[in-house]
This record gives sequence, C-alpha cells and structure tokens, in this order.
Amino acid sequence: MNETDIIIRELSEEELIARKPFSHFGWEGTGAFSFFTISDGYWDSAKILLEKMKEECNNFAIVDSLIYPLFFNYRHSIETYLKLLFFKYGEQTEQARCNFLELGHDLQNLWGNLRPYLNKGKKHVGISINLNAIEHYIKSINSFDSDSMIMRYPVEKNLETNKRHEYHFDFINFGERMNELCDSLRQLDYELSNQMLETVSVEELSAYLD
Repeated sequence: MNETDIIIRELSEEELIARKPFSHFGWEGTGAFSFFTISDGYWDSAKILLEKMKEECNNFAIVDSLIYPLFFNYRHSIETYLKLLFFKYGEQTEQARCNFLELGHDLQNLWGNLRPYLNKGKKHVGISINLNAIEHYIKSINSFDSDSMIMRYPVEKNLETNKRHEYHFDFINFGERMNELCDSLRQLDYELSNQMLETVSVEELSAYLD
C-alpha cells in the first residue's frame, strides 16, 4: 500500500478480451430499472450476512458487528425498491420523480407518497399482496430508524448516542420478516406489471366495445 497505487481502475480492451473478471455498471440508465440491480444487490448482500450470522450465532464478536450492515442492507434494498415502484407507477413527469427522490431516506414518507398510485393499480387489476401489511412493516422499520442513520453511526452530530437503550435484537426474525417484505414488493411489482401483458378474452373485448 503506497501513494502511487491505483484504486479505481477500469479494464483495458485487452483485459476484456482475455475475460479478466470485472463488474459492469453504469449502463442501467436513469429509469425504474436503474434501481432494480441496486435493490437486489443490497438484498442479496443482506441474505449472505444473515446466513453468516446464523452460522456464527454464538460468536458475539461477529453477530454484534454484522447486525449493522445487515440492517442497513435490508433497509436500503427496501428504500430503492420503493423508488423503483414510484418510477414505474407514480406520476410520470421529471418533476414528480425529483420531488419523490427529495423525500430522502424516510421510508414512511416514501410509502405514503407511493401508495395512492398502487391503490389505483390494485383497484384496476387486483393484486394478492396486502398493502396494509406492507405499510405495517415499513412503519415498524421507520419507527426504529427513520432517517437511515441509527445503524450507520453510533452518535448524532451533537455526539449524543442515537440508540434509545441497549438492544438484544432478534436478527433471525428480522431477516425473515425483511425477506418477506422484499419478496412482497417484487410480487406487487410483478402483478401490476402483468396487467400490460394480459390477453383479453373475446367476451371482455366485446363488452369493452359495447
């Protein structure tokens, strides 16, 4: 490690041709899909951490430190997926998207602004996902960490602790519930998206034309 080391580098054409391992990003654009790979990446990371913590559940040096990235990864996966859903089903203007992003990290505010658009889709096509249950999960996360900072830092800017007390946190239950929430958000997206792929019957077409 020295001051001439190159930290951020991209592969050369020769290295690409030789199939040197690399990660490819920046091609996703700025639409709804651009949030998808980020959300999935944080979710996959959280699941890897959860399995590691289960394996080392009696090693407090591990579980007491990994709880922070575990919580943050799940939370950020959810946050980015809510933003994906707004980009797909919310008001389709640049200003509306900017306003939504300006809501920041508060999951409850994001959900509150997103849900009216999801309600419209639910009324139109019907969905199997319980939106009230999703809201309950989001409110629970937000009541613990409303600004995405509690599990990233130990103190506030005034140097006071940001934890209400010492916790004995059931990380297995938390991970299982968060996996349910991440699954439900994706199933919700799938069901709303499929309205564009459904083929109407002859009877439905006739009724519409009438």
